[in-house]
Amino acid sequence: MVDHAFVSAGRRAAPWTLVYVVVAAAALYGGVALLAVLSPGTLPSTALLAALFIGLSGLFVHLAVIVSLRRSARSEQRCQGLIEAIDDITWMTDPLGREALYINPAAERAYGRTRPELLGAQPPWLGWVHADDQPSVQARWRMVGSGKAGDIEYRIVRPDGQVRWLRERTALLSDHEGRPLAVAGMAEDVTDKRFEFEQHREQAMRLESLLQSASDAIISVDHRQRICLFNRMACEVFRISAEAALGQPLDNFIPPAQQLAHRLHVDTFGRSGTTRRRMGRMHGLAGMRSNGETFPIEASISRSGSGEATLLTVVLRDVTAARQAETARQALLRAEGASRAKSEFVARMSHEMRTPLNAVLGFSQLMQSDEHDPLAPAQYRRAERIRAAGWHLLQLIADVMDLASVESGSVRVDATSVALFDTLDEAIAICETQARSRGITLHVHDRGGPRLFVQGDPIRLRQVLINVLSNAVKYNREGGAVDIHARLADGRITLEVQDSGIGMSPEQLVHLYEPFNRLGRERGEVEGSGIGLVLTRQLIERMNGLLHIASEPGRGTRVSITLVAAAPDAQAFPSATPAPPAGPLPGAGSADLPPALVLYIEDNPVNVLLVEQLLARWPQIRFVHADDGHGGLTLARRLLPDLVLLDMQLPDMHGTSVLAALRADPATASLAVVSLSASDLPEDAAVAREAGALEYWTKPIDVASFHKDLIRVLAPEAPRGAVR
Repeated sequence: MVDHAFVSAGRRAAPWTLVYVVVAAAALYGGVALLAVLSPGTLPSTALLAALFIGLSGLFVHLAVIVSLRRSARSEQRCQGLIEAIDDITWMTDPLGREALYINPAAERAYGRTRPELLGAQPPWLGWVHADDQPSVQARWRMVGSGKAGDIEYRIVRPDGQVRWLRERTALLSDHEGRPLAVAGMAEDVTDKRFEFEQHREQAMRLESLLQSASDAIISVDHRQRICLFNRMACEVFRISAEAALGQPLDNFIPPAQQLAHRLHVDTFGRSGTTRRRMGRMHGLAGMRSNGETFPIEASISRSGSGEATLLTVVLRDVTAARQAETARQALLRAEGASRAKSEFVARMSHEMRTPLNAVLGFSQLMQSDEHDPLAPAQYRRAERIRAAGWHLLQLIADVMDLASVESGSVRVDATSVALFDTLDEAIAICETQARSRGITLHVHDRGGPRLFVQGDPIRLRQVLINVLSNAVKYNREGGAVDIHARLADGRITLEVQDSGIGMSPEQLVHLYEPFNRLGRERGEVEGSGIGLVLTRQLIERMNGLLHIASEPGRGTRVSITLVAAAPDAQAFPSATPAPPAGPLPGAGSADLPPALVLYIEDNPVNVLLVEQLLARWPQIRFVHADDGHGGLTLARRLLPDLVLLDMQLPDMHGTSVLAALRADPATASLAVVSLSASDLPEDAAVAREAGALEYWTKPIDVASFHKDLIRVLAPEAPRGAVR
């Protein structure tokens, strides 16, 4: 028998029955979709079961509703209330979609429109769909009309202009004979979910970009130490593609000798509670490239997750270049330290050798110039040999100091405009006496042309020219000649010095720039050190110039110096005054010095005796002495001398401390103080001047220069500030 009550109730509830079916189908779809989002890529069996459960639950709801309808027609109202309370959009139309049969309140909220606007004949559904999505929505309706269920995501536009995303499932409902009854659908507002998804996607993209652009190699491994992330820098470091590296054990990139220890270390770290640790602090850590090459690395490891979900990430860096740079840096530091030690040694030796040379040269000059007890001619010649040897030794010391300074990079070479022929004339004046004694003539050609200027240091250029001219004179034949030419071409000036001397063989030219190598001439009568040309070349190169030497045995030597031409400059004159040539020494009793009291603060008794005897030549000068700084300060305050000669290296205090004390006392602040030191380092002279020294004189003392310096300092009209 047919249960007419049930049929009647079923007929009354037919529309709702369709809704329940839609709810069940949507629930099934929604469960599957939800679990797909939670487990992207794959859907495990548990997810399928869960989705089936959700879908069957909807069907069970529908069956329960049918049973309830059999029991009571009033259940229709209760079921309608249930559908009305659903948060998802639920709707139903006729089979052709021309008339909306039902729409729940969730649709009103989503569309931002009232139920009357949504219900009725031919509501403007398509017009509410975003223009870009209308074609896909129309295509979906055609699929539903053909009996195929369809799902889609699309956008709708609310009256206020707000755009919302809907995920919709639609089905065509038919009776038992297959006749279409209605189209039902259920939709979810997924705007917020899509926003969150886009945020996550953007974050993932940013993270991926950071990983791929990182300057360090980044490798992640799972709990089995299988690689699951291999960034671009890791590909470069290990010279393998990411596709080839993914899935491989991490051991493949560790040298075999370290694999076991590294595997145990990583495994222990993975099980520990620590989340981050540096690797290789105690022992060197190495990686292995795809070609088997090993290289040093620095790395840190971090852990996330636990159990089988543990993820270990290693950030590593190839430190081959850094290790090489550090090795080079250490080597450079050692070289610089050795260079400093050498320079300090040379400077100390220079100071220590200048002190006895001060006595040798000073007393030999006093012997030669003593008018009260003159030397016999033979004794005078012997004293002259002593003096010449002393000056030669002094020049050797100066050359060694200059060479050490150039090699250490501490020598200062200024780049300025220098008048070439003016500097050449100064050098010639120094070498002229030596050339005249051997009958050698110095010819300077090309003077009639334009005035030439070069870029260089005037002091160092004069030093270079003196070395070149001195060699041209020393290694020339008696009565020979030295020809000097200058030419301008292509922005450079070349100075050629051609002598008519003994020349050099090709074998000698090979060793020309070896320090202290005199090319077999050390047994000859010509004095030399073997340093001059070495120093000359380095000074020329520091001035951005070139030195070229050509020579033939018996035909002389040609030295070419090429420097960058400079623009004419009215101020382009050498700043250095050439050393005066050897000449007659000042006699005793010279009246060109005013009466004066001179205080000498010096601890070396030989130096004290020398200065005392020098000043004794002028009876108008009274001499007093102090052998330490404190004693010198006491005498200076008590006597207020006209001149204080101050040695910088005193047994109880440094000369700068003495200067500071003198300048701090109003009674002695204006005293004329001259530093008389065995150090000829420019920095020492600068320190003395900054501390308050009027001038800076160096030992050994040249009697003629000492006399001129005294006149300049003690005469009221004398200019101040010279350094000798």
